[in-house]
Amino acid sequence: PVVETIVVEEVVEVEAVPEVVSEDAMEAEPVVETDATVAEAPLSELPEGMDPALFAQQEEARRQMREKEGVKSLADGMAALEAGKMDEAIMRLQEAQAKIPARSSNAARLEQARASLGVAHMRKAQEAFEKNDLKTARSSLSQAKSFVPAGALEDLDRKVSRGEAKAAVEAAKPIPVKDLPEMVEREKTIDELL
Repeated sequence: PVVETIVVEEVVEVEAVPEVVSEDAMEAEPVVETDATVAEAPLSELPEGMDPALFAQQEEARRQMREKEGVKSLADGMAALEAGKMDEAIMRLQEAQAKIPARSSNAARLEQARASLGVAHMRKAQEAFEKNDLKTARSSLSQAKSFVPAGALEDLDRKVSRGEAKAAVEAAKPIPVKDLPEMVEREKTIDELL
C-alpha cells in the first residue's frame, strides 16, 4: 500500500511543460488511433507476484513520462525552428512525433509537429539551395513533400530543378587541356626547373 501511494503521487505530481498548443485547439477533430498507440501497450507482462493495480499504475506513469518528453521535444523543436536551427528542429520534431501518443487529446500537438516538420524541411531546402548545395536541397525538398502540400513547394522545386540542370550541363562540358591534372602538374615541374 505504501508503494502504491508513492507511485500515484509521482503520477499526479508530474511537472507540467509549458503548453505549445492551446486547450481550445486540442478539442479539434479526433485522430484515428494508429500503430503509434502500440507504444502505449505495456512494456512487459505482469511480473509474477506483482499487484496488477500497481503494475497498471507504473505503466501509466511510463506512458505519461513518454508523452511529457514528447511535448518537451515539440517545444524545443518549435524554439529551434524559430531560431533558424533547422537540423535541430527536424530532430526534435521527429522525436515529438514518435513520443506523443496518437489520440484525440493530442491531435493538435501532432498536427503542429507535422506541419512544423514540413516547414523545417522546406527552410532547410531553401538554405541549401542558396548555398548551391543542390543535393541537400533536393533531399530536404523530397522530405518536405511528405508534410507540405505540393503546391507550396512548386517554386522551390522548379529552382532546384533548374540548378540541377545547369550543374549537369557544366559537368558535361569537357575540361580544357590546360586544366587537366597532368598538365597542371607538368606546368609545376617546368616552373620548378626554371
